[in-house]
Amino acid sequence: MNHRKSPLTAAIVSCLALSFSAVAQDTKPDATELDRVVVTGIRASLQQSLETKRNADAIVDVITAEDVGKFPATNVAEAMTLIPGIAIDRAFGQGERVSILGTDPSLNRTLLNGQTIASGDWNMSDFPTRTFNYSLLAPQLVGKVEVFKSPEARLDEGSIGGSVMISTRKPLDLDRPLTISGQVGVTRNEVASSTDPNAALLVGWKNQAENFGVVFSAQRDEENIRREGFESFNVITASAFNASIANGNCAGACADAIRANPNAIGVNSAGAAFFEQERKRDIYTLSLQAKPVDKLDIEFNAFAIDASYDHQAHPMFINPGNNFNSADKLTDITIKDGIVTGGKMKNALSIFDLQSRWATTESRTYDLKAAWNDERWSASAQLGSTRADAGPRQFYSEFLARTDYAWQVRDSDSNPFEVSFPNGNPFNDPSLFRFDGWAGNVVEKPTVDKEKYGQVDFGLKLESPVYLLRFGYKQRDHFVGQVQKGFALNTPATNNAGEFGPRPMPGDYLSGMGNGGALSDRFTVDPKKLYDWITSGAWLAPGATMPALSPFNSGEFARNTWSIEEDSKAAYAQADFSVDRLRGNVGVRYIRTETVNEGYTCASNLNPCPQWQTIVEGKKYNSTLPNLNLIYDLNEDMVLRFSAAKVIARPNYADMSSYIWLTDLNLSGAGGNPDLDPYKSTNFDFSAEWYMSENAILAASLFYRDVKDYILNQSQKETHYNINQNRNDVYDVTRPQNAGNAKVRGYSLAWQQNLGAGFGIVANYTFSDGEADDGRPLPFNSEHQFNISPYFEQGNWSARVTYGWRDKYFTRMAAANTQVWTDDYGSLDASVGYRVNDNLAIQLNAMNLLNENYRSYFGNKALTNGLYTTGRRYMASLRFDF
Repeated sequence: MNHRKSPLTAAIVSCLALSFSAVAQDTKPDATELDRVVVTGIRASLQQSLETKRNADAIVDVITAEDVGKFPATNVAEAMTLIPGIAIDRAFGQGERVSILGTDPSLNRTLLNGQTIASGDWNMSDFPTRTFNYSLLAPQLVGKVEVFKSPEARLDEGSIGGSVMISTRKPLDLDRPLTISGQVGVTRNEVASSTDPNAALLVGWKNQAENFGVVFSAQRDEENIRREGFESFNVITASAFNASIANGNCAGACADAIRANPNAIGVNSAGAAFFEQERKRDIYTLSLQAKPVDKLDIEFNAFAIDASYDHQAHPMFINPGNNFNSADKLTDITIKDGIVTGGKMKNALSIFDLQSRWATTESRTYDLKAAWNDERWSASAQLGSTRADAGPRQFYSEFLARTDYAWQVRDSDSNPFEVSFPNGNPFNDPSLFRFDGWAGNVVEKPTVDKEKYGQVDFGLKLESPVYLLRFGYKQRDHFVGQVQKGFALNTPATNNAGEFGPRPMPGDYLSGMGNGGALSDRFTVDPKKLYDWITSGAWLAPGATMPALSPFNSGEFARNTWSIEEDSKAAYAQADFSVDRLRGNVGVRYIRTETVNEGYTCASNLNPCPQWQTIVEGKKYNSTLPNLNLIYDLNEDMVLRFSAAKVIARPNYADMSSYIWLTDLNLSGAGGNPDLDPYKSTNFDFSAEWYMSENAILAASLFYRDVKDYILNQSQKETHYNINQNRNDVYDVTRPQNAGNAKVRGYSLAWQQNLGAGFGIVANYTFSDGEADDGRPLPFNSEHQFNISPYFEQGNWSARVTYGWRDKYFTRMAAANTQVWTDDYGSLDASVGYRVNDNLAIQLNAMNLLNENYRSYFGNKALTNGLYTTGRRYMASLRFDF
């Protein structure tokens, strides 16, 4: 098979379809059609993906619209898992963040039609990052997903692991004048015991002359989820209980154990978690395309997301590590191998929290592009903007009870904590849990993420081995920020939880998990009754009025209010070449980045702060990023690829901000660092692809990332004003630092083949060894991961089973420089489809069939951070295409 003709022919074939919008959708030079039979369905989508991959001039993996839509998935991230080196995090049962080749999700970029798409987060504990929230993007509205594991100069910078290029459908690419397609269905969440509707519709039209067309699509998705299990919020050292030694509560063997093991690590709390959420997602797209003359292509694309993530969290827990109310109540302790494995408390805190949050995300993206393609040159101009407004509104209440209890921790996949109460379990007696002066707070945390961009691109076509020269310039003005405002529920009221509609937990609460001793025998309350009580003002002192929400009502709020302006200017030059069997590109991208960071600090150590001062800090840096892609067609069936590149990834916005939050009760906290430098990496990639038969590939790749100025969170001692105690205290504060150098190296193997009789298989395995120079692990790097997906497609029937597994991975640092890890996780998904006729098809999907639990832990599996179940999920849909 000959994949390259003369340089002139190659250039003409390539440039006739080239829009030069700096996106990864170019028709490659002399991409002659593969000999093939015409197929549809799963095999057709796999075949299209292989053709795109084979003819790419970089290291690229592809999934098409057909493949995305037929995976048992509720968002694009879940559909991407069969790409080698792609791993997702499932903290709430769905894939929301994507890792590429063992790198942190924030070190990869996701672009929609070649440009940034703003997204927001719904969780109060989340901060604006550079990670795209894939829960916002429905798979039904995607035309194609390409993952670039090696860069080209024309592509936006900012990725170390790789870049995800998501393309929506273009009107003039539709295969008929009028297209109406979509689906209607339901999703069933097993744990939430809820069945919810979803629907998607795409309408496309183009005129008879095929020089004007429009595509409109809409998608509505609803799902109720429930997450339950066990959790602890941080760790302490045994020395935290020295106060119990001082007051005589911990004596004899108890005191001796602490003195002999002061740095032994234990959980600061042990509790039973209950989380409910209603997710609603509306997505709309509009695409207009016109070709007033053959050489001019004008496109306008609009993309809108309206999503809500209202939720309630009902944690109930003991809190032996509370510095001011429990750590001095210890009467006995057990320590083994540096781990605090249990203890006994006298008249210590038990806590019931209710966090009701209303969270929305709205995103709007507009893009206008005009491209001229002549026989000898090409040019384009593009303007656009994207904005996301997000953030929750929280009503938080805290009830306290004092009881005697004992606790024990252990390495268990179903029962990580056991708690017992010798004098009766308060967790089923709401009247024992009361307000204690501070009853919680009302907080809003709106966030804004927005960008305006403009770019111009020019291409010059040559009759030489270098058949194409590309030049371009792009400017991006980005703003991101958050405001935290609220007021505390400081109340003389002593209401107890029994006054707010107490009720037992659902009958299947913690089904399939251990009971945690007394932890599962607990109550909750009616969130609406508590909300009505707060908004009525019944908690206020006589004569007091409802406070206004303000960032300056609390040092916590003011310190968490910040913004960043980031402006970047980039220019590139790239040469595409083809000589006999050798092809590829070489180029360089130059970027100048300027940031301005604003935040607040108190002028003096007083509570409340009499004067807040604005902090303004700036930073500038330049980056020169050369790259080379070489592709050698060894013979008709073998393709070798090599890439070398310098790349950067900018720090997360929250990491480079001035924010800081402090937990006064256990003297810990976290903050940003405006002086961070970007990650700088030298990347090498090599792959060998054997297209051994029709629609079949056996591929192996090696990757190496040598990263300078790697950013890791480090805990350090800092003195801050404790507004709870009205004094200076020393806190363990975790901040990001440029911690030195790091390396990520590994390999991946991929196999795809039709096996005959309608059967086929797609499988891959990735090994990734990532660590900092001092031996510390890198966030989100799983050493081993694999995916296997056998499928069947014959006649009107199709079926697919997919099993994906990833090894444990480090996520963050906790107090006392303790590492937090997420345990290995496997997910078994399945789908079966039946095509009724040319226009209608029925599909049934099932996800997490093995009901895998999601678990994280503090360094040692005996110290569980969270053990959660979200249950199985089922989808039934009717797909139509007219």
